[in-house]
Amino acid sequence: MIVQGTVGDAFFETYRARLIAGRLFDPARFVLDIGNGEKDPPARLPNVILNRTAVRRLGFARPADAIDQVVARDAGAVRIVGVVDDMRFGTPRDPVDALAYSYRPDGGYRSVQVVRTAGDAAPVLARIETLWHRIAPAVPPAAVTVDQKLYESFYRQDVQRSRLFMIGAVLAVAIGCIGLYGLAAFDTARRVKEIGIRKTLGASTTDVLRLLIGQFLKPVLIATMIAVPLAYYAMEHWLAGFDDRVALSPWLFVGAVALAASIAVATILGQTLRVARSEPARALRYQ
Repeated sequence: MIVQGTVGDAFFETYRARLIAGRLFDPARFVLDIGNGEKDPPARLPNVILNRTAVRRLGFARPADAIDQVVARDAGAVRIVGVVDDMRFGTPRDPVDALAYSYRPDGGYRSVQVVRTAGDAAPVLARIETLWHRIAPAVPPAAVTVDQKLYESFYRQDVQRSRLFMIGAVLAVAIGCIGLYGLAAFDTARRVKEIGIRKTLGASTTDVLRLLIGQFLKPVLIATMIAVPLAYYAMEHWLAGFDDRVALSPWLFVGAVALAASIAVATILGQTLRVARSEPARALRYQ
């Protein structure tokens, strides 16, 4: 099924649609683009512009193959004069519709759209409301920014979930750091004499530091080996709900493991460095 829509002048320029093949509607070719109804001869058929999904659904191998082809629709035959890239007007979870755009100078209905590329939206909205009250004082304005519309319609639940996950992740990291710091303090205090003997036998501060940090990193690395497959499965399941989604790069998980190891090292570095730098004689006298 192909959804049919009517657009006016500069619609594709306003929405920055990327032209893939053919041409866009042109007011200078108004008679040619609008046609003359379903009884037109082949040379006077109404022109349409398709998106990439519609071209693929009609069976064309390439967008360029659809140009100047005549296809049938409910209201009669039309000629394809252009192909634009898909534009998403709905939720990112829903597939992009196959769209056929027809041309009307007024867009087929009366509407006002203001595109803001930079700056604060509040003054723009205030001027729009003032002008609206001057033109139609009995009709309340319903102007919203694109960010507000997208957030309320599509992203509110995802943003709320991400905040909950972020709070849970921060709490989990904080609890883990506290536990790791306590374990480091207990273990280094228990092994003071062992470290003193190692340094007496020739071990350097770097050797002792490498030994202690390596032992504390083992449970962290084991935990990441368990967490990475679970996180990959959970992210794949969540991303499967989106029609337009990013691929999961392995570098994301490599970075997460490196970050976890860095946090663990930073947590225990103070304790291990203090013990590793201690004098062997003082360590051997430790009670």
